[in-house]
Order: sequence, then C-alpha cells, then structure tokens
Amino acid sequence: MSQEVVEQVVRALVVALMNGLLYFPGHRQVARATEDVVDALAPYFERQSLLVLGLREGLIIFEGEPQYDLSIYAHRLIRALREREAWGLRFERGVTVEEVRRLVEVLLDATPASVEDINGQLQQEGVTRLALEEQPVAERGVTTRSLGEAVEGLGSMEIGREVYTSALAVLQDIMVELRHGERASFSRAGEVAVGLAEAMETHRTPLIALTAVKDYDEYTFNHSVNVCIYTTALAQGLATDSQEIVRIAQAALLHDVGKILIADEILYKPGRLSEGEWEIMRRHPVVGAKILVEAQGVEELAVNVAFGHHLRHDRQGYPDVHGEVRLDPITELVNLVDVYEAVTAKRPYKDPFPPERVTEMLLDGSEGEFNPVCVEAFLACFGAYPPGTVVELGSGERGEVLTANPEHPFHPVVRVTHDPEGEPVTGVETVDTAERDEADHYRSEVARSLLL
Repeated sequence: MSQEVVEQVVRALVVALMNGLLYFPGHRQVARATEDVVDALAPYFERQSLLVLGLREGLIIFEGEPQYDLSIYAHRLIRALREREAWGLRFERGVTVEEVRRLVEVLLDATPASVEDINGQLQQEGVTRLALEEQPVAERGVTTRSLGEAVEGLGSMEIGREVYTSALAVLQDIMVELRHGERASFSRAGEVAVGLAEAMETHRTPLIALTAVKDYDEYTFNHSVNVCIYTTALAQGLATDSQEIVRIAQAALLHDVGKILIADEILYKPGRLSEGEWEIMRRHPVVGAKILVEAQGVEELAVNVAFGHHLRHDRQGYPDVHGEVRLDPITELVNLVDVYEAVTAKRPYKDPFPPERVTEMLLDGSEGEFNPVCVEAFLACFGAYPPGTVVELGSGERGEVLTANPEHPFHPVVRVTHDPEGEPVTGVETVDTAERDEADHYRSEVARSLLL
C-alpha cells in the first residue's frame, strides 16, 4: 500500500511539473495533478502522520529502499530538487492541495533559491505541512540502510540508468522548447546518442534490461528511449562503423518527435481515437520529418526514419505516399522495434502483450508489415524473451532472462530467482534452456513470461 502511494505521489508531481513547464503553473492540468497528490496521500495518512521521500545519488529513496524504476520516471522531479540542493520532500498529515500547488510553483521557479530560503518562504505563506529536506534523509534515521549498501555491486546498472535518464531528459527538454516555439536543442540528442552507443558496447545487458520499464504515463518518452536502446543493440550486429551506430541511435531516439506537437488530449487519450483524432495522429511522421529538416545538427537518416517508420514493408501504412518509395533498412528496423515496444508496454487503455505472443506476431507479419530480414535480426539479437523478462520455467522455477540464444529464440539463458515453491533462491543459478540431453531434447523450457 505504501509503495503504491509513493508511486502515485511521484507520478502526479511529475505530471504537474511537466504541465507547468509546457503551459504555466496555474494551468488546469497542474491543478488536477496537485489534487491527485493529496488524494493519493489520503489513505496513507489514515495510519501514518509523515511521509518522507529521500534523494540520494539520483535515486528516490523510500523507507531505506532505492526506487529504481520510479527514479527513472521521476528524473524531472529529481532534477528540480538537485538544482535546489534539496535532499528530498516531506509531507505531513493534513497537507492541502494549495500547499502542493505552492511546492510545484517553487520547483518551477527558473531561479531556484536555497532549501533554507524556500522553506522559510513557504512557512511565511502558511505552508506548514510540506517542506524540502535540508539534510540527507539517511543521516536522520528515516531509512534503514545507506544508499551505498543498497546499490553496492550494481556498477553497470547505475551507468545504464544514467544514460537512460539523460535520454529522457533531452526528449522532455525538446518537447518543452518546441511547444514554446523555441529553437530545440537537438545537438543534445546527438550527445545522448554518442553516450548510449558507447555504453552499449560495455553495458549492453543492463541497458536492455531497462527497457522492461514499460508502465509509464504521459511525458516520460520511455517508448522512444526503449526503441533507441533496442535499435542501437541491433545496429551493433549490423554495422561496424561507430559513427554509423551513433547516427542510427540518434534516428531511433527522435523517430517519434512529430508527436511532440500533437495536443495532449489526443496523444494521451485513454480510449479509442475518433476518425478526426486519428487523422491528426497519422500526421506525426510528416510533422516530425519537417521538424528535423529545419533543425541543426540532425543527420539525414533521422529525417528518413521519422517520416517512414509507419510506412510498413508493404507500404500499407502511413503517411500516404505516391509512387515507389524506397525505405532504407534502418527505417524498417525502427518500424519493427516501434511496434514491438508499443505492444509490450502497459498503457491506461490496454494490457501489455506477453513477449512470446509478440514474437509470433512478428513472424506472422514477416513479408507484409515487417521486413523479414529485420525480423530475423531482431529474434537473433533478443529472442522471444529479451533480457530482463521475468519467466516461469517448466520446472516451476521463476527467473529473469539474462541473454538470448541466437539460434534458439524461444530458449534464453535464465537466472533463477525463485524455486518451484516460490521461495527466493540463494546464490547464483543460471539455466541455459537451449541445452539438450542425450536424446536431443531440451533439458528445460520456458513455460511462460510473467508480467509483474
């Protein structure tokens, strides 16, 4: 229950900050999000009087535990707190919508003051049940262990998370700039592409595992970052030139840039789009290509991918094109990855498809919707169960996919985490489900993926 409350509070604060940046602090979407914060806190405060969110080394901390997935989502909130050298947020029972609204205004201020000055100003304004943390939360006894102990040994995952959150931040900055009619900082997208391509060479597995973060809300752009990670990993098996891999990474990261100028009520509509709304949505490839043509520091490949990533291999997609249009292989690769990532993601209006079902969909769409060479390359790289997928083995054991077997897409290497009775496994135990016995039968099978 407490964990769910924290997620709802942080998500609502992020939505409030993004709407405040895109429009103005008093916008109705900001007001609605601040109401959501108070509504989320209400059941928690029936039993508790204080909720403290800590901030250490780029992670949200709650009750001594780093919130890894939530910290990726919350990078805009984390950035605002970092700029003010705050160590977190404190909410007390009875906090009001007006107090949360004032906090959002403070975090949106372009010239941040010190934590001491901010808290003093808030107190003078009657904001008494909400404040920024002035000291490290762990040093005040609120948490049960230090962040260093919690993340000890992560190494590559920490690096992967930094690359991931940097990409999210750049896409959000571009959206804010374009919505305000400013010149967007596309050069930063190029820098992110360089960093991601370099990180993929040495931290491939944790980066791919981060694409499992699919339960996201508006303004996160996880989809674009996930598509970029998948595509860059594929590119490393298809190209040897490092500069070409960077160009591919940049193109994949910016493939949906046209959606940035679509109205929120259409882009984030929870139900089915009307015919008129769908027509607007279908324009985003053309809008995106136009934005990138006019931008500086963007490769031609990014323009091609933005325009063609919904055309399909058989040209039955959109936008409507006249005559023969030749799609480059990278555009067709992004087309496939874009569909894969979208259907495996959880959205307010749909449940995610399990990866094995999506694999069958890719195979069925080969030659029609997807280039068969791209399907083959994708399955060779990721298999039916990409790294990070939680699966149940035929033995009843549960585990996490570590790597795919290129020759056996439905038989990955799995790190076992729980025994058949559901008890955690001590030590490291891996199972290569592609191994065969003397009779040439697989020793182990993946029974199903688990959407946790």
